[in-house]
Amino acid sequence: MNEEEEPRGTVVELLLREPEIVAWLEDHRPEPEEAPDDDDPPQAA
Repeated sequence: MNEEEEPRGTVVELLLREPEIVAWLEDHRPEPEEAPDDDDPPQAA
């Protein structure tokens, strides 16, 4: 394989081309933080 046939890109770009890596990242995505209960309207200062 010569240099013209090698895929180009950063390490991250190359990893994101692998379906197993993408699936693993989606499984380990952090949960969104819950919004605080703001039942009261904001008070003027």
